Amino acid sequence: AINQLQELAQKDYCSMPDYNFKEDHDDNGNPIWTCDCGIKGYDFCFSGTSYSKKEAKKQAAYQMLLYVLEKENGRRK
Repeated sequence: AINQLQELAQKDYCSMPDYNFKEDHDDNGNPIWTCDCGIKGYDFCFSGTSYSKKEAKKQAAYQMLLYVLEKENGRRK
C-alpha cells in the first residue's frame, strides 16, 4: 500500500502521502508505534498502530489507499 500510494502520487492522481509517527510504550516498556497517514486534498487522515513502526505505516497506508481509490472511482463515474 505504501508503494501504491507513492505510485499514484507520481502519476499525479494525488499528492505524496505524509506520514507522522508517535511512540508510546506498553506496561512492559515495549514501544508501540502509531502512524498517521494523510494526503493533501483529502478530508481524512488514517492511523495504524503496532509494535512495529513499519507495520503501523503499512496499516495507515492501506486504509488511505482504500479511501483514495474509493474517492477516485466515485469521481470517474
